[in-house]
Amino acid sequence: MITGVELAGANAATNTLRTLYDFIRQVRNSNDPTKLKEAVDVAFERLLTAREQVAALQDERAAALDQINALQKQLDARIDFEKQEANYDLRRFYPGTFAYLQKGVGSSDENSPRYCQPCFVDKKLSILQPAGPQRGSNTPYFCPKCKTQFLFGDPDWSPIIA
Repeated sequence: MITGVELAGANAATNTLRTLYDFIRQVRNSNDPTKLKEAVDVAFERLLTAREQVAALQDERAAALDQINALQKQLDARIDFEKQEANYDLRRFYPGTFAYLQKGVGSSDENSPRYCQPCFVDKKLSILQPAGPQRGSNTPYFCPKCKTQFLFGDPDWSPIIA
């Protein structure tokens, strides 16, 4: 995205070169050595100014390209996640805890990974980790990414359809 600041910088560089060109056209027919020396000094200063402006524009362009590349990586990650998203179901566990499981995992597979529901909504996959000893018939878990605590009991294996 080109901002007004970048356009202003490009306009300033163009204007500097344009005024330099107009100035050289005016001085070109002069035979006065003093006037020619002054003209060379002015031309040199304007060339340095234009060079600095072009360098600043190149820096802005490089920063914009870096930002575009970072945004492209984020977009690619979203697209990859959306392709994978169809392979997971939101499941409800007693006492009202929700987690995502891979499709096709039955209730007999107690060791299947459970994925954090808040992270999944944010387009991230995070496998829930055990958080300590079992509390009665419930097992505590936590998400290493968002630090959310979960308590899982007996599973209700019917998927939630949104």
